[in-house]
Amino acid sequence: MKNRRVILDTNLWISFLISKRQGELDMLLESGAVTLIFSKELLEEFLVVSERPKFKKFFKKSHVKALLTQIETFGELKKVGVSLKNTAPNACLTSSRPAGSKPVCLRQTESRCAS
Repeated sequence: MKNRRVILDTNLWISFLISKRQGELDMLLESGAVTLIFSKELLEEFLVVSERPKFKKFFKKSHVKALLTQIETFGELKKVGVSLKNTAPNACLTSSRPAGSKPVCLRQTESRCAS
């Protein structure tokens, strides 16, 4: 099986913790089928959200710590950089991305975006 690089947002991390399905993620990570891609900002958001009182009844701090260990062990930390080209409503949103990949466009048609 080819290794896949995945980004899980905070909602998915919380869902894994609430649903008790973290074991499935563990298997994918430990087998090398998946590499987690994350940023400092994503981790900070996850930590803030996981501390909300409404989640206390669903999972323990030890589960959050175990998840952070997984991220550290099986993940790649990426720096997030975002800039806007142009200043009009037809601007292109660009970020740190592989060479040759297209920017994400904020207008109707991507064909107008230049990289």
